[in-house]
Amino acid sequence: LAREEVTFTNTSTGTFTYLEWDFGDSSPLERYSLIAGTSSPVSHIYGVSGTYYPKLRVYNSVGCYKETVKVLVVGKGYSILAPNVFTPNGDTYNDTFRPLFSGFQSIQLTIYDYRGNLLYTEESNYDPANPLQPITLTGWEGDINTESPYYIYSVYGVTLFGNTEIQKSGTFVMIR
Repeated sequence: LAREEVTFTNTSTGTFTYLEWDFGDSSPLERYSLIAGTSSPVSHIYGVSGTYYPKLRVYNSVGCYKETVKVLVVGKGYSILAPNVFTPNGDTYNDTFRPLFSGFQSIQLTIYDYRGNLLYTEESNYDPANPLQPITLTGWEGDINTESPYYIYSVYGVTLFGNTEIQKSGTFVMIR
């Protein structure tokens, strides 16, 4: 479940000098130097339900490495987090409206003004040829100038596992 400790164990064999854990949730890499060639288990807490791709890289003394990536389903296996405000002012911070999401094989974002006029739509789909590449959305840059006091978003997606259809909608404001 989300916010519970997950334990990872390195079962690699052979001679290696250090390893890196990438937990697949944008948290900092954890690097461990190894003297005896073994390591104790490592724990990590995922704050949000979703599908993650934790990666272990094992390095030898000259810097060559082997890596393995696994699929980890936490909680429901998916999540959608959408902001309630964005500021398309060109300062590179919060310049696009897009939800953060995990655990979907396809996703569609649609944005309307407060009267229901369609302003933006975008979709992204899972690529079976590249199964570990997550799908992404570029997001809306607020390029349509309306006098709408608020905007409505709708996110529709199909989960990776179980093919469950998920829909989430809400409102947000734009500050210029």
